[in-house]
Amino acid sequence: MIDTERDMEAPVKRSGWPKNTTISFMFKRSRWRIFFLTIVILFIAYLNLGFDTVWELDRTRDELILLNDKVESLRSERDSLINVLSRLEGDMDYVEKVAREDFGMIRKKERVYPLPKSSED
Repeated sequence: MIDTERDMEAPVKRSGWPKNTTISFMFKRSRWRIFFLTIVILFIAYLNLGFDTVWELDRTRDELILLNDKVESLRSERDSLINVLSRLEGDMDYVEKVAREDFGMIRKKERVYPLPKSSED
C-alpha cells in the first residue's frame, strides 16, 4: 500500500506541457487568450458599427453642404426680388419698362410695329 500511496502523490504528467508547468501559469495563459479574444471581438464590432457611423456622418455632411448652397442661392434670389420690389415702388420709368416688355402694354395713341425675328435671336 505504501507504493500505491506514493504513486498517488506523484506529479501528474501532462502531454505537451513542460515538466515544471503549474496550474497558475495555465490560468494566466488562458486569461491572456481570453483578453486577446475579447479585444479581437471588440475590434470587429467597432469595424462593423463604426464604419456605418462614419458613412452616415459623411453623407450628412454632404447633405449639409448642399443645403447651405441652396440657402445661399435662395438668399441671393430674395435680395434680387427685394431690389425689384423697391424699384417698382419708387421708379415709374422702371414700372413702364416692365409693363412694356413683360406684358406688351402700350400708351394711348401709340402703335406697335412687329419686326421679323432675325436668325441671331
